[in-house]
Amino acid sequence: MAQNLDLIRAFCQTFERFELKRIPRSNNEEADQLAKLASSLTTIKNRSITLLTQEHSEIEGTVEEVLASTNKPCCKDAIEAYLTTGSLLMGKKEARTIRVKAARFTMIAWELYKRGFSQPYLKCLDPERAEYVLREIHEESCGNHSRGRSLAGKVLRQSHF
Repeated sequence: MAQNLDLIRAFCQTFERFELKRIPRSNNEEADQLAKLASSLTTIKNRSITLLTQEHSEIEGTVEEVLASTNKPCCKDAIEAYLTTGSLLMGKKEARTIRVKAARFTMIAWELYKRGFSQPYLKCLDPERAEYVLREIHEESCGNHSRGRSLAGKVLRQSHF
């Protein structure tokens, strides 16, 4: 990856203007499929690719959209509820614990952030979103493969908690 970046930097000096944009993996599926196809054709000399498009589906019927919500309760829910509504629906001891913990958090645009003394705000994620962020960071969308502490450091540098 670093070799490619050096090559691109050397090549971009020949242009008057050069702009490099990061495209999210979810928006780059077509290019990924074409790259996989091109790399599988290394033994074939003629690399012409015929693109076929289909105007309508062969499967008859209607398409139904389903919104699946798997909101499992997590540790940030009670703090979010306390900061947004100011009410606690639990026992006296648990309520005090939530009030003490909530002092280290804030809500910005309906998102929960953890604040530190000399740190940037860290966005609190639910378990599904946290798993997605870890997977994206580990699968090279944010750099090289890493483990353990270095992966945790990358997550914190991306302002997630």
